[in-house]
Amino acid sequence: MTHNDGDWSHKYKTLSNTPEAALMVRTGDIDNLGFGFASGFTDESGGSSDST
Repeated sequence: MTHNDGDWSHKYKTLSNTPEAALMVRTGDIDNLGFGFASGFTDESGGSSDST
């Protein structure tokens, strides 16, 4: 969890006036289709995530 992104374990999250956006809305189950993410992985890295 970060101040900018909120708690990623929540399926729905709305944040206002973050350093990145006036309004941020995230919806859905963000868990890489059940595989999770490697430590330090970010969706903006441009890299592939593990799926095994």
